[in-house]
Amino acid sequence: MKKRILKIALYVFGIIILGVSSLLAYVKIALPDVGKPLDLKVEASPERIMRGEYLAQQRDGLHAMPFTARLDRVWRSG
Repeated sequence: MKKRILKIALYVFGIIILGVSSLLAYVKIALPDVGKPLDLKVEASPERIMRGEYLAQQRDGLHAMPFTARLDRVWRSG
């Protein structure tokens, strides 16, 4: 009985190790290396601020639908 439990435990441990190593290999090989983010500075001009306000108002219109109203509550609370 002990041998059977030990055998099952080793199989489970092996599957966990295989899963973790597969996940790490996927992250290392399949996902692209994007490098470091650019350090961008955006100048705040009145035109850009007005454009941002316009875009924010357009987003508000999208969340006026009943099935997306709960998204609006989450967005505004954060």
